[in-house]
Amino acid sequence: MTFGNNDCRYHDNAPPEAEKTEYYSFIHKLWFENHTPNKPFAAAAKETLLNGGYYRADISSDVSILELNTMAYNTDALPELIGQSAADQMKWLAKTLEEATDRKFIILDHIYGGARFKHDNTKKAQSLWAPEYLDQYLKIWEQNSDKIMIELAGHDHWEDLRVTDNDATNHPSRNLFVSAGISPDHN
Repeated sequence: MTFGNNDCRYHDNAPPEAEKTEYYSFIHKLWFENHTPNKPFAAAAKETLLNGGYYRADISSDVSILELNTMAYNTDALPELIGQSAADQMKWLAKTLEEATDRKFIILDHIYGGARFKHDNTKKAQSLWAPEYLDQYLKIWEQNSDKIMIELAGHDHWEDLRVTDNDATNHPSRNLFVSAGISPDHN
């Protein structure tokens, strides 16, 4: 479960600092406390979910899901609403991956880091993340590509499979699957 650009009060934005405790507490209760299959992950997810809408769920003895709240990285996000949780999340991601020695990870997000073709006839590429966050994220990915199984995202309303080569090794360093939405909007 991840946050999409239509899931918060302000379109294309994570909740502002003043509202995030109430919003993320509600989401924690809804997703983890009230949904029986997710109850085993509730305690471990709570601190980071309440801080910024991101969390880790260990789904087996050697595989974890890292759910990122990418709304703060979105190029359409309002800078005054971003707050500290965007930077905190990036630090958490780097630390989580660096400290893992015997785990593999599946990354979930909604607005993926990268570019897409615009929803018009211009065929021009549109960057989806602010450059400072995209650069950090891609560096973290490349440094930890041996630990990341795949990144699963949405947002585009059409399917897309992307593989990025590692410049140093010439081997794939990022596997990204963008899934179509289940809503009828744009599909």
